[in-house]
Amino acid sequence: MLTHLLVPTGTKELSGDTYGSINKLAASHQINESLDLGCNLGYNFLGTGRGDLTYSLVPGVAVNEKVGMYIEPYGELLDMLDFMLSSDTGLTYPVKENLQLDFSFGTGMNHRMNFISLGCSWKIMGAH
Repeated sequence: MLTHLLVPTGTKELSGDTYGSINKLAASHQINESLDLGCNLGYNFLGTGRGDLTYSLVPGVAVNEKVGMYIEPYGELLDMLDFMLSSDTGLTYPVKENLQLDFSFGTGMNHRMNFISLGCSWKIMGAH
């Protein structure tokens, strides 16, 4: 379970002068050695309206020992009224055990939205 609390600490344009929360229940399951399945179900309340339901489903496959690929349909039921459907796909490449590079791109399926993203994730190792 992931939760973010929104507190209006910035300017009115940045924080919207409201309190809110973003909540996600995240799950993943390894199907076999080369196939994983992740999913998220969430509820966001951004201070006004009824809030938004969110979801994603992410099958990921190992292309080889280093490269992974995924496709992700995801969306929201905005204010419990308007359905927004989007999709993205991407590649992952672990440089080291705790460092990963990502490339992704996506589009809106029933709305206007496009993106291309490059990322770097660093896993901070904890004490064992």
